[in-house]
Amino acid sequence: MFDAVRGSAQQPPVAIHALDHAHPRVEVGVHVHRYLEIVYFRRGAGRHRVGGQDWVIEPGDLFVIPPAQPHDLRQMKESEGWAVEFSLGALTATSELRVPLELWWSNPLLSAFLGADQQSTSQRIHTPRNRRPVLEQLLTELQRELARREVGYRSASTAHLVVLLVTIARLAADLPHRYRREDDPLLAACFESIERQFRGPLSVSGLAEALAVSPGHLTTIVRRRTGRTLLDWITDRRMAEARRLLVTSDLPIEAVARKVGYDDAAYFNRRFRQLHGRPPGAWRREAQSP
Repeated sequence: MFDAVRGSAQQPPVAIHALDHAHPRVEVGVHVHRYLEIVYFRRGAGRHRVGGQDWVIEPGDLFVIPPAQPHDLRQMKESEGWAVEFSLGALTATSELRVPLELWWSNPLLSAFLGADQQSTSQRIHTPRNRRPVLEQLLTELQRELARREVGYRSASTAHLVVLLVTIARLAADLPHRYRREDDPLLAACFESIERQFRGPLSVSGLAEALAVSPGHLTTIVRRRTGRTLLDWITDRRMAEARRLLVTSDLPIEAVARKVGYDDAAYFNRRFRQLHGRPPGAWRREAQSP
């Protein structure tokens, strides 16, 4: 457990450490975190178990792990990288630099951080080779700021973290295009269909029919390649748009629900609360508070 993520007059609400097979945490085995964690591997070998899924580690692999999600690094072998842990509450409310919520809370990948469900699936994104130097430079600079603790390091380290989160959000937003470039037309078409249709009626069977595959096949492919279910992605996209509307508009909650595909406002309220720990009205007040 990182004490630094609690934040204090002496410590910023973020912590980072270099990660390799010799790090003490690797030998701990299965463990969970109270806060939010990003794990990035610049060198890959072995495996990383997150929740109930084993991932073969490749250079450029990045994992977004929500609170209370178990993971195990004992099989990472010669992999190397960084682990970043931070407090969402500290970043959005008490840090010296307030995070503009709409920049990254609207991204489906990072919505895993917001889930109150301890069984929510973590996310893995494979960073393209040409994007890795930027990501690794951000992590290096964040580590340097926290190690040196020079004047203004609290603000600087928080700023580096914000840029890191925005970078991850952009990587995630590029998923359909990357799947197309990687010759995975089914996943590319699936994500594009979700983007076109999430504001209206949308189901796994409807998506599968539009893509001319069976629901079982589509569900299996999406889970195998992304680590998440198709329903997870549909819900996340809807909730991402709901958060954007709550922050940027004065629409009533019922209108927000309809605009993101929920005809039943009461059901939308329940799902939003399950995923965010508070109803949409309370979330809006917190997000818009000065």
